[in-house]
Amino acid sequence: MQGTRTLLPLFALAAFAAAQDNAQDPLPAARQKLQKSLAAMAALPSCAFEAKWAVDDDGKKKDDTNVIVVGVTDPDGDAKGAWGDGALYLQSGDDEVLYAGRRMLARQSGGEWTLRRGRYQNGASLEFQPDPQVLFQILSAMDLAAVHREAGSLHDRPVETLTVTLNPDQVAELAHAGLLPQSVTGAAGVNGMMFFLAAGGGGKAARTAPPAPDATVDIAFHLDPGTGMVHRMVVRGTSKSNVAMGGRVAFAGGAGAVRVVRAGGGGGGGDDEDEEKADAKEPAKDAPLQYKDGLPQRPRKKMQVYDYAIDLRDHGAAKLPALDDKQKALLGR
Repeated sequence: MQGTRTLLPLFALAAFAAAQDNAQDPLPAARQKLQKSLAAMAALPSCAFEAKWAVDDDGKKKDDTNVIVVGVTDPDGDAKGAWGDGALYLQSGDDEVLYAGRRMLARQSGGEWTLRRGRYQNGASLEFQPDPQVLFQILSAMDLAAVHREAGSLHDRPVETLTVTLNPDQVAELAHAGLLPQSVTGAAGVNGMMFFLAAGGGGKAARTAPPAPDATVDIAFHLDPGTGMVHRMVVRGTSKSNVAMGGRVAFAGGAGAVRVVRAGGGGGGGDDEDEEKADAKEPAKDAPLQYKDGLPQRPRKKMQVYDYAIDLRDHGAAKLPALDDKQKALLGR
């Protein structure tokens, strides 16, 4: 009997510990599957993709009359490309860039490839450059806990959707690595601009870290149930609107241009009727999160929501543009 009295508390302690672990990691099997999937994607010898980053307007029509653009760049963008043979190829509009090792080639409108560093062929500074393979590599090394799991379809094929919510340190790491658009991470704002203007006054300014990212970042991974390959991932950043001149200041990647978007969901129209409709759709403060296409539907009132979506295809079979001897020489190959 004495032994029984000693063992009972141990069983209770073990059960309590297991309950605590499950509370912190509610979907351990999904977590393990996701880690394997991310590692497999990072190890793929080649893959093609299309990427797009833009304001998520929740289905509402975007009203560009409430947008003021200072400079030449916009926080919205898109690119298609592929990785393979140790290289990364990207095309956005008439511009193409090719990274290989420490070198980069660029061309415009199908012209000659030229050696560049941090600039397009015509000399303009590079905007945000998607690199899904490196993004998968960094994510696979992070301690990600799956918070949601559902079955669905993508382009008429079944998929398994796994969702994670990044912690602030993980958001900062991806932002500082340049693997997510600044609009998604909320990594820049008025304070960053004011410091830049002040630092340009006289003498050499000390190198100071940019403002910390302030967005809540959720990621939905849509996997092939059989192979575990990712066919689509959507990164959603939700951050508070920084109001200046009646809007939010957002820095585009690369050029430092500023876009001021009217405060409120997605930079939309903003008349009283639209605001009342938006308020009616807002979930209650303490209500459990609901999911749509794998992403949690967070409150949007006085928030900015940006999506970075990547569609992937030709897993292990993607082809990059063929290079002649002159282009290989420019790359040091």
